Amino acid sequence: MPSGYVKKLADKKGVSIDKAEERWDNAKKAAEQQGQGDNYAYVTQVFKSMMGEKGALERIEARLTAQAESIDTITMDVPFLMRLMEKCREDIKTDIELHELLERVITASKGGTLTMDDYLKVDTDPPSTDEY
Repeated sequence: MPSGYVKKLADKKGVSIDKAEERWDNAKKAAEQQGQGDNYAYVTQVFKSMMGEKGALERIEARLTAQAESIDTITMDVPFLMRLMEKCREDIKTDIELHELLERVITASKGGTLTMDDYLKVDTDPPSTDEY
């Protein structure tokens, strides 16, 4: 391994050059045990891991995890779903109205599973109680 890279990573991680070179040697030994001793890229990834440096795989995994956590998920019971579908069929006339309703549903769902008790949180113009 070029000593320049070892030094660069040692400086970045606040590790002595001697300690970094020792980790490089250990990375080579670990790679050899896996039959990858001549694979410079493999040895480098092992070394980076030993130095606490995130590799490309970890960065991709972290990005995918963040994306998955940002996806809105809505959980509702069947009566709530049925009333919501009736609302869409009977009252929603434009895309804007549909999107506004959906935003209210997403906001209300942050508290857990939506039930008919939550319906008034999402319907700004609810029917009279005789209707449902």
